[in-house]
Amino acid sequence: MDGVLVFPSGTGSTFNPTAGVWGDTGEFGDVGVLGTADDANALSGTNKSSTFTTLFLDNTTSGPSGLVLFATSQTVGGNCNIDVGGNLACTGAISGAAKNFKIDHPLDPANKYLVHASVESSEMMNIYTGNIVTDARGEATVSLPDWFEALNADFRYQLTVVGQFAQAIVARGIENHQFQIKTNAPNVKVSWQVTGVRQDAYAKAHPLVVEQEKDEQQRGNYIHPQLYGAPVEKQIELASHPEMKRSKEQRAQPVAAPKPQH
Repeated sequence: MDGVLVFPSGTGSTFNPTAGVWGDTGEFGDVGVLGTADDANALSGTNKSSTFTTLFLDNTTSGPSGLVLFATSQTVGGNCNIDVGGNLACTGAISGAAKNFKIDHPLDPANKYLVHASVESSEMMNIYTGNIVTDARGEATVSLPDWFEALNADFRYQLTVVGQFAQAIVARGIENHQFQIKTNAPNVKVSWQVTGVRQDAYAKAHPLVVEQEKDEQQRGNYIHPQLYGAPVEKQIELASHPEMKRSKEQRAQPVAAPKPQH
């Protein structure tokens, strides 16, 4: 059952940026629009437009720590999931305790999932692999994309001979989008791997800082407090954004039912 149903005042084909539901609060940490549900969707939106978004969030704060979306669980170890049915694009960095892929299991897609973890590194590294067979002189040239050296630097190589006992070396490193392999026997299959550290403009402007100090407001708090025997109130996001903690406490309180109108 709909509690409140409000339609925008704009009509016709001319765009009128009015709001069907508008919530605003001048109080620090209060909630402009609050939705609660015991066994239903607290907030639901349907969009039939091919131009506009179902949910548009705009952060106008000038501070570095303002959040467009903050999601947390009311219980220790509780789930707080954001499911995206399509593509997810981000122009900045994505951080997380684990970065996995999860698909229907190729051998039993109706009943199982298959999960793999991503490869982690202390460097912004790219990995490239392939197979090649040397010629009658034991030589082979591996060709790479023309953007390879613009994106990568500090190349590292690994070679593995397949199918026979032989030796393989990198005869010439990467130059002009290619490198050369040499084997001590002809017609040798070689599996190769090259890694490179990113040197593009974004990587240079945002270098990876492997070990980072927590700032003064975050110290004594945890990303996952329950893993260290700490209470959920020690969640680092609540420490970084105390107004969110206040809003969370308010949402945890029961909402009084509206008085019937006569």
